[in-house]
Amino acid sequence: MYKMLPDAKIRWRDVWVGSIVTALLFALGKEALSLYFGKGDPASVYGAAGYLILILLWFTYSGLILFFGAEFTFVYAKTYGRSIKPSEFAVSINDEDIADKENEIGASRIKKI
Repeated sequence: MYKMLPDAKIRWRDVWVGSIVTALLFALGKEALSLYFGKGDPASVYGAAGYLILILLWFTYSGLILFFGAEFTFVYAKTYGRSIKPSEFAVSINDEDIADKENEIGASRIKKI
């Protein structure tokens, strides 16, 4: 996923390192939640909603780990690997472009009022 999804060219070695770190963090979270499900009783504190809260917590944790893994892969590739090069169809956006677009949107909203 970290190799094919970005609109950039990344070496496989850099992707493997980021994927292994992400997999370890997923395994750690899975073990922590299974330990809590096994030893603790979430229903005693929150009633039946305790399990729903834990499932939502797992989805949140999974999303954070997924994005952390992508960021880790990016930083690792820039620090220890080759630089990440955008693919030929990638569109480059910098902070100035974003600020200009925000100013355009803000000005158009002010004119309407």
